[in-house]
Formats: sequence, structure tokens, C-alpha cells
Amino acid sequence: SLMSPTRRFNVSPLRVVTLLIVLIIIPSSLFLWHVVRNPPDAVERHLADHHLPKDNRPTAPPNAASERTILESASSQNPKRSQLDALRTPWQQRGARKTPPAALASGDSDSAGGAKGGRPEGHPRPRKAIAPAELRDGIGAWERAKFAEDARGYLTLASGHADFIVEAVTVASRVQDIGTREDHSDAWDVNFAIFTDTAAFESYVARMERAESMVWPFTFVYFFDKHRDEMPTIEKSSFGSPCESCFLARKALPHVIKAKGSPADKWVKKIHAFSSTPFGVSAMIDTDVYVCSSTSRHFDAVENDVSPPGILITDDRQNGGGGDVETTFDVPSFFTERNTGIVFYLSPSRHPAMRLFFDTYRDFYFKILSKSFAGHDQPAFRAALHNLTASGSLHEIRLPRNVHCRGIWPLKSMEALKSLECDFVHGDNHTRARRKYHLPCKGDSLDKAAALVPWLPGKKTE
Repeated sequence: SLMSPTRRFNVSPLRVVTLLIVLIIIPSSLFLWHVVRNPPDAVERHLADHHLPKDNRPTAPPNAASERTILESASSQNPKRSQLDALRTPWQQRGARKTPPAALASGDSDSAGGAKGGRPEGHPRPRKAIAPAELRDGIGAWERAKFAEDARGYLTLASGHADFIVEAVTVASRVQDIGTREDHSDAWDVNFAIFTDTAAFESYVARMERAESMVWPFTFVYFFDKHRDEMPTIEKSSFGSPCESCFLARKALPHVIKAKGSPADKWVKKIHAFSSTPFGVSAMIDTDVYVCSSTSRHFDAVENDVSPPGILITDDRQNGGGGDVETTFDVPSFFTERNTGIVFYLSPSRHPAMRLFFDTYRDFYFKILSKSFAGHDQPAFRAALHNLTASGSLHEIRLPRNVHCRGIWPLKSMEALKSLECDFVHGDNHTRARRKYHLPCKGDSLDKAAALVPWLPGKKTE
């Protein structure tokens, strides 16, 4: 009856769960699916950093597998279904320079010969595209590529995981975009070697299969696992096996064996890559180094300094190297570590003193492992460089640290910041967004960096 008390409304748990699924979980899943299929504007910002105008991206040319350089390009129907869609990573999405130099923003499509056509003087030749299947099928040509002893070129290490190849592609594409000459006349014609592993390469190509075309800016490929017999190991040295703990895998990449002193050791690979360069004059570059401008003068400095040969490198003052290195190898404390993130040098085949240097560098690394007081290669590089420069066999050419810019020292004062003339910015958020500070390239505005001066521990950044 109307006068009866109101009946209590009972809701079963099953009804609650069903309601949540209908109102929250299903719409959220649809939204996430849409985001994955349609990447955010950060992808377009990275395309801009690679100097490809959004509405004028070249498509794959005929016989692209025969071209020396390859270019990222998206489908005209869906521009976002590109290499960057397949490879989206935090540092590639948010770490791009937002305004590429005007001289590098041309999207004209010339012939493979590289004629400048109607572009203003100084613009680089366009990139060229290739399909992922063409790269896999034609990789043997890059493996067999040989260069004359007087060739100049870059090389980089991208071993252990496809993510490192992603970074290497970013670095090499930047170098190819600007070339090594002031007038950009050798843009997309720069020799660039990548030292990697077959598994990492296959994983990278598998990711790329979502893209219709992709970047492959390398002219030479070296697979470590195909040359294991040629690689040095601590067992082959005179120092014996290192401590048992040296063979433990790193937690960061547990699926990759990182046994110290073995062919799987990252630093053994880097030392081997140094000495196995296919170029007469080489620049070893890390995958977190952003090249700001042409580098021909640095190649010139090494090629013109041969009696004794020179090696161009930066004094990494923020890393002393440790007393163990100084005691073991008789290195003075003022001779601090050098940073191997960017090194210009002559090939060992060009000068016997360079072969002696790399052999010493390798042996000192194994000796350090046998004593278990360092976990990376720079202490061994420091000791080898001091050994050979002290004997007169080698000459060190300094790459000033305001040219190869790394660390927080420029943010300690405005005077230090204004002293920067960076040709290379190493390890900041030009390439990796998670880095907290941003060092400007030569000619860039100092405003963003100036906001961080003076640098204080724990200071908030953008």
C-alpha cells in the first residue's frame, strides 16, 4: 500500500562490477586503443626535428636498396604510420629540438645523385627511403661495404637491444642531415658505421615492419656475433679470469648477458669497434651525443697531425679516475679521465702507433678487470693515453669541453654558460628527455639554460 514503509534497495556485487565495466573500463580501453593507433603531436615534433616538412615527406624511390642512405618517410594516407609510430620512445618524442635550422628544413626531392636543383645554396640533399623488407634482404651489402684508407667517417656502438639502434639512427640521421662540411655539401653522403648484434638488428627491423618506409642512415654494418673469434677476451689475455662477480648480468637488461671480459661485455665491444673502424680517419660517437654543427675541422685536426699521430678527445674533469688507476699504471692525478663519447682518431691501419694505443687500451682494461676496481672503459683509456703520450708515441689534441659539452658545470654561472660553443651536446635532453637540464648548441638561445643558473641539487626543472 501507499502507507507501507519504503523497501530497501539491495545491490548485488555482480551488478556493481558490471556497471563499472560498462561505464569506466570499456570507454578507457577504447580511448587507449585510439591513442596507440594515433600517436600524439610529439611524433610530429620529432619528424620536424628530422627536418621533414609534414606535408612534403618523400616516398621510397625505385631500387632504394641500392642507395647508400635511407630515409624515414610516412604513408601519404596516414602520415603518423611512420617509423616513429613504430618506435615511439620517450627521448625521441620529447627530446627533439623544436625549431630545426631553416637551412635544414628543405623537403625538395632531387635525384639520387644529390644535385641541389632549385634549393637555396647550403641546403642538404634530401633523404631517401627504404622499406623494412629491403633492409633485411640487402643487409649483406652494408656488411661487405669497404672504404678507402683516406675515407672519413663516424662509427657508433648500438649493441644488446633494439632501443640502442633507435638512438643510433637518431644520431646518425642528424649527422647525415647537416653533413660534416660548413656548406652542407656532403649532407646524406657521410660515411657512418654501426656496430651491433644480429638479434638487436632483427628486433629493430621487426618493429619497423609497421612502417611503409624507414631510416637507415648507415653505410657500413658490423655484427659482433659474426666476428666473435676476432674479438679479444680476458681469457685470451695474460691476466686470467676476473672475479666471479664481474660475470653477473646487469639488472637493467637481464635478458642480455653482460659478462665482463667476454665478447658480450659492452666495453670489450667498444674497444673492438674503435680498432675495427673501416675508415682511415674516424669519429667514435655515443648514441646520446647530439651533433650541433659541421665537424670537418675536427677531422682535419687529426688527419693533419701525424708525427706523432694525434687523437682528439675531451678532458672529462668531473671524473678523476680513481687512485687505483693512478697507482697501478703510474698515472698522475692531474691527468684525469678523458670522455670517450666523441673521439676523433686515425685508423690503426694508417699508423702503427694507433695500433699500439688500442692494444694497450684493451690490455689495460683487462688488467683493471683482473683487479676489480673499475667497471667501465674510460680508466683504461686514460692510462693508455698517458702511457703513449708520455713516451712520445702519440699526441693528444684537446677538444675543449665548451665545444664537447657535457655535465652541469656550464649551469653553475652565467659566465660559464656564455662560454659554450657546443659542436656536440652530450647526454642532455636533445636526445634523451629524461635528462633534467638542457645545454644549448652553438648559436642557440641561452634563455632556457639561463633559467637553471645557478644549478643547485634538487632544483626543479621543466
